Amino acid sequence: MDPALILLAGLALILILQFSRVSRQRREVRATQDSLAVGREVLTAAGMIGTVAAVTEDTVTLVGEDGQRTRWVKGSVVRVLPVPDAAGDDATPDAPGAGPEDPATGPDRPTTT
Repeated sequence: MDPALILLAGLALILILQFSRVSRQRREVRATQDSLAVGREVLTAAGMIGTVAAVTEDTVTLVGEDGQRTRWVKGSVVRVLPVPDAAGDDATPDAPGAGPEDPATGPDRPTTT
């Protein structure tokens, strides 16, 4: 078999895999943006965590902890955060701050028994 043909087939395979990965990422971003709903907590690319107050075709209005409303482009929302369950814990147990923390030891201090 011709080495140039094998090289060309390998290059085509790499391109196909790259395009499928990019299209999967686009679908995930679109699904995140479509799941925006009033009352949901989201994370923006800039690191702001806020609650959705309004959603338009291109923008989303977020309310921060201090009650201030800010308007963002929908594309800046990178993740919809999990909804806490009835007990008040995060739906994902490995989320930061999900478990109880002993104030005497803190997250950086070793526990003594």
